[in-house]
Amino acid sequence: MYARFGAYGSRHSTIKTILSFPGPNFLGSCSFQTQAARHKEVRCISFFKLFRLEPSSADSAGLSFRSLAFWQTFWTELCTVHHTFRKHFAMVQRSVKVAVGASVLAVLYFQFASYRLSDEAYVQLIDYISSHRAEADVSRRTELLRDLRSGWSVVEPGAGTAANLALFPPGVELDYIAAEPKAPFHPHIDAALANHTNIRGRVTDWKIEHLQIEDNSVDAVIVTHVLCSVDDQAAALREVYRVLKPNGKLYFLEHVAADSQTGTRTLQHWLRGALMQLLGCDPERETVRPIVEVFGMDNVQFEWFQSEIPLAVFRPHIAGFATKSSV
Repeated sequence: MYARFGAYGSRHSTIKTILSFPGPNFLGSCSFQTQAARHKEVRCISFFKLFRLEPSSADSAGLSFRSLAFWQTFWTELCTVHHTFRKHFAMVQRSVKVAVGASVLAVLYFQFASYRLSDEAYVQLIDYISSHRAEADVSRRTELLRDLRSGWSVVEPGAGTAANLALFPPGVELDYIAAEPKAPFHPHIDAALANHTNIRGRVTDWKIEHLQIEDNSVDAVIVTHVLCSVDDQAAALREVYRVLKPNGKLYFLEHVAADSQTGTRTLQHWLRGALMQLLGCDPERETVRPIVEVFGMDNVQFEWFQSEIPLAVFRPHIAGFATKSSV
């Protein structure tokens, strides 16, 4: 706001003062005219236009410059204008935040959609996640694997850093094969095996769809966060079924699709393409269905639960075991 003063004349001359305000249709310009000290009269034309009052109406209402009613009306309307301005400014501010947030998400989405983690970066990510699991998730894995017995032969496709070895029952002696097709994981597996001398283990580069093992030769197969990334879940599970002995068990813990018509499922759907490109992981897999199809409904026991993983798209989980029939 600024004031510009016009010509100054004698005591009985007209003094013109023009007040300019930023923005159209605000208070506009006010013309003050005085002819004598006792006959000062102020008319604020644009002010009354703002209030939808004509000058004649203002005169009849007695709203002169000197009246208390004038200043009460002025202050009330000024507060209304201020409140309205703040309200609209807050709305604009929220709209700008939403627009900026949506733009950032869009940029990240299209960046991820065209980018894939290298094997080395993927190994570092998995190693970090394995070493920072929530206590509840570690306890659930430990409970899942407590049935492993000494003398068993165990295969773990997609072993990663072999973090599950630390969760095996203490002192259990078994033959262990880590089938990990990504070579950068192999040094981590060797280091883990070196810390568990009671486990006779070796590392291979087999994929879960092509396990180079004879039929009916394995007591247990362990898959944790593996079936989300295979091309064909049914084919992978049929291969597992083939190598298991009669009454052999598949132990599984996998993140799965959330319930339909939920916000998490919508988020999984939106991010599916980017996550598959970036991590090779499909967050919308309904993994229970192919497990039941391959092993049979009566041979599968599992539970649904919400993991404590920070990312909502990976929280819906299942854990349990499937038993190969003895016939």
